Amino acid sequence: MRRGVPRPAGTRLHGHRLYVAVVDVRGAGGVGMGEHGRMTPDAVRELYRAPIEEFVATRDRLVRAARRSGDTELAGALAAARKPLLAAWLVNRLAADAPERVAALLELAERFRAAYAAGDAGQVRELSTERQRALAELVDLTGRYAEDSGRRATDAVLAQVGETLSAALVEPEIAARVRDGVVVRPERYSGLGPAMPAASPDVPGAERRLRSAGDRAEPVRKEKAAGAGRRAGAGRKAEAEAKPDRRAEAERARDEAAGKERETRQRLADLDATLTDLRDALREAMRARDRCARDHETARRALARAEQRLRNL
Repeated sequence: MRRGVPRPAGTRLHGHRLYVAVVDVRGAGGVGMGEHGRMTPDAVRELYRAPIEEFVATRDRLVRAARRSGDTELAGALAAARKPLLAAWLVNRLAADAPERVAALLELAERFRAAYAAGDAGQVRELSTERQRALAELVDLTGRYAEDSGRRATDAVLAQVGETLSAALVEPEIAARVRDGVVVRPERYSGLGPAMPAASPDVPGAERRLRSAGDRAEPVRKEKAAGAGRRAGAGRKAEAEAKPDRRAEAERARDEAAGKERETRQRLADLDATLTDLRDALREAMRARDRCARDHETARRALARAEQRLRNL
């Protein structure tokens, strides 16, 4: 669904657990209110663009705000929201701080596909180079975002950012999450074919049409060569007949392996997100325990002084 087009009430936001009662992505930043006082996805975007170390506190605040507004559905969805991994958060930050560059990248992908379909080889090469340059610049920009926030973006993290942006170029659902800044985990193209055509594809364009008349009129093989080819082909007939079956079996095995890889990758990302949440909860519990210990020590000393005064009476 395109940005700026209202979604019907109660729809799921791009396949994640975040539900909204009134969805109008045209709202400005902040915790916006839609018609009848219902919260808009601004709350969702604010949650996923908040500094990672403030995610839990921001989530709790937004949950309370949703409950006060009477939107229990959104409150429950926000309460269950997973903390984004670093690469995902950097992409969300990119959508928040440089939305025009994200939109330009996604628009570039549309132009690329149109040129490829039209067989415009020169335009395909030009757009391919432009696409790679835009991706590199955006990945570099997210690296600076990480530095600004006091975090270290490793090569692996930046590679995940690049994979997520590349996946957004070919999968509309991922593109929608990237555009709205609600990415939870790094994304990767899940198709079985190439994500996009190579930089210099063999397209039926102007270069192909510029073949010379002599090339098009190249004579057929001599009869002797044709006969030799037929004799050689007869010897390979049995293998050729069996090849489709072997190919089908190999494709089934590949599809099964690809499905297993996607399943385990998603499971791993879920566990990483759960582990991150648990670590945050543990740190908060330790801070609360330290505060309680200090309060207890203060109370214990006050009790000792009170008992001493009582004994002195």
